[in-house]
Amino acid sequence: MDMAPFTIQDEKLELEKNDSCSRREIFSLWGKEGKSLVKQVTPAKWRFNHSNLELARYYPDYQFYTVVVDTKKCSLCRVCEALCPKQCFNIADDAFLISPQACSHYQLCSDACPENAITINHQVSKALSTTHETFLNTCEGCDTSFRTLSKHDNKCPVCARRKAGYLHSKA
Repeated sequence: MDMAPFTIQDEKLELEKNDSCSRREIFSLWGKEGKSLVKQVTPAKWRFNHSNLELARYYPDYQFYTVVVDTKKCSLCRVCEALCPKQCFNIADDAFLISPQACSHYQLCSDACPENAITINHQVSKALSTTHETFLNTCEGCDTSFRTLSKHDNKCPVCARRKAGYLHSKA
């Protein structure tokens, strides 16, 4: 940008040749000055109300991210639905709806997903929602009913992760 690099000079720290200061004074000064510097260089989105800067609000017909859920891995645990601040996920009795138009790439959903089934990619496109059908199956291991994205799943997520013979008595 054709500008000279900046330097930080601390007039308080400049000492005459005969002056000295203790470690405590130096670290105390550095701590105070460091906090002041951090406040000055904090990103704008942390200092301002950045909800006004969200593009999805101004372009309701477009989405800026695609949200892909791997239906083979997803156990419908509802973590994504609970954590997404933009409410991009809706798990109902008969469908799993993904609406990425409001997605702003917080990635709480993908970071917290225990199955690592969620991927968020940068991609500008027309706003599209995805619906996956859910099924009510009965677990052959514990005989409880559970929701799944595959009509062929015969074990609930708990029993599917359980090691063979674990917690079963030999009768």
